[in-house]
Amino acid sequence: VPSEWTMPMASSSLIQRRLGTTPAVLVASRSYLELHGMPETPHDLDGHLGLFHEPAARPAIWRLRAAGHPPVEIQLPPRMYADEPSALVSAAVAGLGIAALPMGLCRSELERRLLIRILPKWDAGRASVSLLAVRKGDALPSVRTVRDFLVASLPEAMSLQP
Repeated sequence: VPSEWTMPMASSSLIQRRLGTTPAVLVASRSYLELHGMPETPHDLDGHLGLFHEPAARPAIWRLRAAGHPPVEIQLPPRMYADEPSALVSAAVAGLGIAALPMGLCRSELERRLLIRILPKWDAGRASVSLLAVRKGDALPSVRTVRDFLVASLPEAMSLQP
């Protein structure tokens, strides 16, 4: 999971409110898996193509964890880098490779069977979901209304854990 998905925000005049975390899961489209095969173990990922959020200057490595197993580091050849996670969802749906995505971001595609979860006992870390806002006294009433709605609804809508 990219460090910016888990790290606290740098110094800012904004207030960060953590809403919860979601596991990062490995996903790919059925068409990709039909061409390249379904990995059964983390080491079966060798030779698959990765869709990564990390900048191109860093190695393309996933650190996978599962209960009862030692952590495993997997390095895949990158097919694509994107700084916007929704672009990675679209690339995975299009069959370009395997992506490690926050479950809350790709849940709809998994439910609609546009994506298939790979190695369901394993995850690639956790992504933090936060709301950034101006200080309470500085926000317009309409902004406060939207903020309150998001705080109340996003954790359930994205299956966030505290």
